[in-house]
Parts: sequence; structure tokens; C-alpha cells
Amino acid sequence: MFNFYNRLIIKLDSLDIFYKEVKQYYSDVDDNISVNLKNKLYYNIAYKIHNEYKIRRLEYPKSLKRYSKLKTKDLDHPYNKWFIIDFVKEENLNNYRSICSKLLKINETELLKIEKNREEFYNMF
Repeated sequence: MFNFYNRLIIKLDSLDIFYKEVKQYYSDVDDNISVNLKNKLYYNIAYKIHNEYKIRRLEYPKSLKRYSKLKTKDLDHPYNKWFIIDFVKEENLNNYRSICSKLLKINETELLKIEKNREEFYNMF
């Protein structure tokens, strides 16, 4: 049986901790990408996932432990990859493919494949 007070015991890490972990995860990203862009992106990723974890904790009370600390495998989720691509595109960067490839640690051909797969996914609906 689920104990409501487990929410008090198993706390969600702070947004600052999520940000530090996201920044650490992408620490080996090319230095040619502006620090300002990287910091904005890392904060937005941390914020998005932190909010998702808050929601998941309410939806799945038995999974409080799972949604208490950032799991780096969540950073490899396709939705996160799509988020990165959209974020960089919104910054109006002409070389978004090059930047996204570096951030996602893939080549540009693989990036084009991700974009194509996303388009096909959305076209299903």
C-alpha cells in the first residue's frame, strides 16, 4: 500500500541540481558553441524535465523514487532530442544542424534522419 507521506520522505531534487547534471552530461560538447546558448539550452532542458518529473510523481505515486533524481537516459529520449533541435532552430541560427549534431553527438546525416522520423511521427496523426 502506498503511504502518502512517502512524498515527504522521497523529495524531488532541486532545479539547480538538475541543471548541474544536464550541464555535466553535455560537458564535452564542442567549445565553438556559444556559452550563452549552451547555458540557456541546459537550463531549459533541466526545467522541462524537472516539471515532467513533478507531473510523473503525481501520476505514478509508486514511482516517487524513480522521479526524484534526474536519470541521464531521459536526456537521450527522442522528445529531448526534438526539444534541442527546436530550441536551437528558434534561436534563428543558420548553422543549427551543425550545432545540434555536436550537442546530440551525432553526424548531420543522423540528425536529418531524426528530423525525418519526427515529421513522419507527427504526420501519422
